[in-house]
Amino acid sequence: MAGVSGSLYRFSGPLRFLLGFAFGLLLSSGLLALILAPISIGAHVVNEPYRVALFGAFAILLATLDLAGRTPYMQRQVPQRLGLNGMDPGQLGIVYGTDAGLHVTTQKSTSLIWGGVLGAVLLGTPEIVSAALIAAATGYGFAVATVSTIDRLVKSDISGWGWSSKLWVRVPQIISASILIATVITVVARL
Repeated sequence: MAGVSGSLYRFSGPLRFLLGFAFGLLLSSGLLALILAPISIGAHVVNEPYRVALFGAFAILLATLDLAGRTPYMQRQVPQRLGLNGMDPGQLGIVYGTDAGLHVTTQKSTSLIWGGVLGAVLLGTPEIVSAALIAAATGYGFAVATVSTIDRLVKSDISGWGWSSKLWVRVPQIISASILIATVITVVARL
């Protein structure tokens, strides 16, 4: 997404695009929270040790997949053809942000979002689910805006900074796996 938004940001109204993108992220995260909050309430029918075991098993699986470089994702990205139909930058930002804010419709480089959403649903309250989704959208939006801004300021692809493109993916995957494992250890230790 950062690569796509970088070029849109550079050529077509950066502030309007980023404001629309932020609005779209928050809108779709809020809609997703409306779906997942009741599921979280239903999950609490199951005793906590079972929910912790389920979360732990999936989080360790996701961490293992990240460490193996096999992060699960859907084979699609935000539709790039939308940038060609003459939409206003703000409207285009809303479309891209709404799609990205669903968290499940775009490629992810790490499993951290999956682990976070699962943990929030299984172990948290509906308020925690909402907060986790909005925090994820905010963090993602901040990352996209930061990388796009840096790309615009240095007028070069970030892969030209001396890191290989694989390293840009591997480092976050290792960090994601470490956070997932540390979270499992913390949650299990508190039982």
